[in-house]
Order: sequence, then C-alpha cells, then structure tokens
Amino acid sequence: MWLILSKAQSKRELAVTNGVFRMRKFLNDQSGATAIEYGLIAAAMAACLLTAMPYITNALVKKFNNIGAALK
Repeated sequence: MWLILSKAQSKRELAVTNGVFRMRKFLNDQSGATAIEYGLIAAAMAACLLTAMPYITNALVKKFNNIGAALK
C-alpha cells in the first residue's frame, strides 16, 4: 500500500483529498433536482386549480340548471 503513495502524501492528506472529492461530488449531484422541480410544478398547478375551482363550479351549476330548465 505504501508503494502506491508518493512521499509527499500522508494518510491525512489522502483523507482531506477524499473529503474534498466527496464534497465536490455532493455539490455537483443534481439527481434530486428533477423531483423538486416536479414538486414545484404540482404545487403551482394545485394553487391554480384551487383558485379557479369556484368560478368553474359556478359556471357548471348555471349551465346544468339551464339544461334542466329547458328539459322540463
């Protein structure tokens, strides 16, 4: 094992290098970004639907009442 290491590197330097490598890998990892984006899109759509639902409901009730009155 010691043959692989150069003279300038010690176990501590390897640990620091390994830690820096892992931190860079963690910061560059974007695998969860897509899930977060989909979550934000779903939340925005839910907010829009909750805002528009009373208007849609009222329009549908009026339309069905008109159809029901016409059928009588």
